[in-house]
Amino acid sequence: MLPSDLFLSPDLTEADARAYLASLGFSDPVTVDEQFQAMADDLAARQALGRIARELLPALCESPDPDAAVDGLARYLQGRTGRAMFLDYLGEDPRALHALAMIFGASPFLTEILLRNPEYFHWLVPQIERSAPDRQDLEDEADASIGGIHEPLEAFEVLKRWKRRELLRIAARDLQRRETVPAIAAQLSDLAIVIVTRVLDIVTQQALEASSRDRLPGAFAVIAMGKLGGHELNYSSDIDLMYVFDESGNAADRELFQRLARMLTVALSDPTAEGLLYRVDLRLRPGSERGAIARSIDEYARHYSSHGDTFERFALIKARPIAGDGDLGRRFMEAVHSFVYRPSHDAVSTSGLGKIPAKSAATPAKNEKNVKTGSGGIREVELFTQMYQLMNGGVQPALRQPNTLAALESLVSASLISEQLHRELAHAYEFLRSVEHRLQLVHDDQTHTLPASQRELDVTARRLGLQSSEDLEKQLAGYRARVSEIYRGLFEND
Repeated sequence: MLPSDLFLSPDLTEADARAYLASLGFSDPVTVDEQFQAMADDLAARQALGRIARELLPALCESPDPDAAVDGLARYLQGRTGRAMFLDYLGEDPRALHALAMIFGASPFLTEILLRNPEYFHWLVPQIERSAPDRQDLEDEADASIGGIHEPLEAFEVLKRWKRRELLRIAARDLQRRETVPAIAAQLSDLAIVIVTRVLDIVTQQALEASSRDRLPGAFAVIAMGKLGGHELNYSSDIDLMYVFDESGNAADRELFQRLARMLTVALSDPTAEGLLYRVDLRLRPGSERGAIARSIDEYARHYSSHGDTFERFALIKARPIAGDGDLGRRFMEAVHSFVYRPSHDAVSTSGLGKIPAKSAATPAKNEKNVKTGSGGIREVELFTQMYQLMNGGVQPALRQPNTLAALESLVSASLISEQLHRELAHAYEFLRSVEHRLQLVHDDQTHTLPASQRELDVTARRLGLQSSEDLEKQLAGYRARVSEIYRGLFEND
């Protein structure tokens, strides 16, 4: 039987068609057959499907979830005019065909982006072959997208659409393994930084107009923490932020800075018909939910010198200024360095790690399905690295790296860990983060937990380029056992 017979043979029975689809590896050949026939509901489309069937079926079957790929293609074609012409285009450009099949078969989240904006696909295809834009390119694109828009809410909506398109580009290159895990995390982080910066510009102007001022009464800066501070953001990460301003005894000035911080948080996190830009988490600031949303630099310095706790030292390892006044951001970092990094070797005790909240460096729970907090998971690699940074960063400034992989490299350079240990931890970390990325690309959920069903576990493995869930579980078990062994050594040596 030829692939084209599915669409063009007058003698092919329904039973034969479905048996053939089952032989190709489709899990639900009845539904797949119905979707194929719905795509071919007019003669021109049917003939076009027949012409490209020889290339189309293998592309669909090579995707992580062939059934989902067919479903995505069927829904995508419903929203397009000139379906036969588009199908012929796919037949003439194998890059486009395989990119489309991979997206539909790997990510319902990305599928929804294309269904919402079908025109993004034609923009995307050449982007897959090009190197990723750098920060300056992103800034220029963001400025071009909102240039000339004077209504803040409209500008925010445009930025949301731009973000979705950029996520599509990053993820499509990721799924085709055109980028490393650190490169993907860096691109996601750059995207977030550019958006936070542009939104801050907009809400600053709003705040000034509302208070009848020409300029702010001092400097204001945004400090990134967590994954964003480390330049290692996930696809579905929230962004951990703190806000700092120049000290002022004027109550009206202080209230303006508080209002600006609230406006920025709302603009980033409030959902509209276009979704939201980012979930913003402010819990790493002093006082957590109860503290002021923004503080002066002197207030931060007084807090950390007199009330700072161990978990705040861990959290501040990843602090980095990303928006607002650059000089104030640098002064903030200088003000907290003496709190984070002691002036001599610091025998940081592991006995208090159980008090550290989940948003920073909590002792991981023994959840084997969770690649972040489970035994041997992502957080254990991060905590191991951060312990060495805190113990030695006071006398070795090169260790003060917010990025986990960069920090591991600095530990090798300082002869604090061996090359072998560095390789083991770095490889484990990158593999665990790649699993985390694939999990979050399914539904744009902030999840770190492997699926329970065998079928979904198999699809997850194929998203990673592995043959089966057995391969995934074997690699995970090996990496996690070694990470757990290394991590436990911290406590045994304490």
